[in-house]
Amino acid sequence: MNNTDLESHKEVNYGRKASSQSSHWEEAKSIRKKYMTAHPSTYKLLKELQLENKKNSTQSESILWECLKNKKLGFKFRRQHIIDEFIADFVNLEKNVIIEIDGGYHNTIEQKEADALRTQILNEIGFKVIRFTNEQVIGDIDNVLRYITNYLESLPSGEISGAHIPPHVLVMTATPIPRTLAMSVYGDLDISIIDELPPGRKSIKTVHRYDNNRLNVFKFIRDEISKGRQIYIVYPLIQESSAMDYKDLMDGYESISRDFPMPEYQISIVHGKMKPADKEFEMQRFIKGETQIMVATTVIEVGVNVPNASVMIIESAERFGLSQLHQLRGRVGRGAEQSYCILMTSHKLSSDSKTRLETMVRTNDGFEIAEVDLRLRGPGDIMGTQQSGVLNLKIADIIKDNDILQSARHYAKKTLHNDPSLTSKENEAILNTYISLGKYKNIWNYIS
Repeated sequence: MNNTDLESHKEVNYGRKASSQSSHWEEAKSIRKKYMTAHPSTYKLLKELQLENKKNSTQSESILWECLKNKKLGFKFRRQHIIDEFIADFVNLEKNVIIEIDGGYHNTIEQKEADALRTQILNEIGFKVIRFTNEQVIGDIDNVLRYITNYLESLPSGEISGAHIPPHVLVMTATPIPRTLAMSVYGDLDISIIDELPPGRKSIKTVHRYDNNRLNVFKFIRDEISKGRQIYIVYPLIQESSAMDYKDLMDGYESISRDFPMPEYQISIVHGKMKPADKEFEMQRFIKGETQIMVATTVIEVGVNVPNASVMIIESAERFGLSQLHQLRGRVGRGAEQSYCILMTSHKLSSDSKTRLETMVRTNDGFEIAEVDLRLRGPGDIMGTQQSGVLNLKIADIIKDNDILQSARHYAKKTLHNDPSLTSKENEAILNTYISLGKYKNIWNYIS
């Protein structure tokens, strides 16, 4: 393979031919549907496909990834990365460049048309696509790498998307709350997802156990402590409440002290009514490994990092929301050993409680959890600070109409990119509507 061969694979920009390919849009829709699911969202299916693709890499993909990962070429790449409704083989987000490898099945007429339409869509949302065949990668990887490097170096950062200005705000979260997810749907936030565990980490195993399984859970705790591990046990209340029938920390501490007596076992206790110095003292004992069990309320929800802690037990787990359960679970799994989260509840569970617990057991994916949370609690006030509740849109349902909202966002961005001032004849109606609506205050959070 020589540079002339590579040049034919350089960048396939079908975006400029959109007018001559309008007859293919119906076929494009059917192709896009392969990447979509309505239960609960496109994202869930894409995540499943992404994981499957990573497990079943071809020889050429493996060869190229070995050369691209860890910035060996001076550029950072992501493998099997989700973009819009597609999964791209390799992506450099700094330059907005996608590298794809065409296998043998790409030679059919139908697949070539699908590839062309896929590339057209990716071009429209700001990416350039360069393609290589299996034979090119396997037969002359050095020439392929040389071409990729030269091509990327020829592009200034952000040239394709026009992103010359870096973001003014960076929002980082391990537990996307419904409001955050809703804001991203509406286009106020672009999402970058870190979907791989740090090296050496294992996925946390989560189980749901009822109160009558407590003896088995205590046996499991003893087994983990005998391995040198440490345990969190979290309660929703500090003291017993006549208004709420949930487990409380003080009663739980007494019970645990009986089942795990001194001096064989040491227990820390932390809650919000303690003096800061006392809390810090107990935290340090646990961090240093002087205590094996920490009995606490949700004050340990953030800012606690003990790699040796392998078990998180959440009492009266039905009392907590999904975001909080996911955040608490994140206190374990910070070391190389297998970690566990045990959700303890009574048998009296509401339908929503069952859904939350089933979701936690099923997945560790923060965005999938946020989508379920969004359905259960509502998105809250996008323009304000309320993090849950019903959003009274005039037309759309943010859950049921998720796909069409994403599509509307795509075409709105495209319109503003092509005609920022909305001065063209075809956008006259949009401009007039915008001017009319702009006369009113506090309406933007109701517009779908």
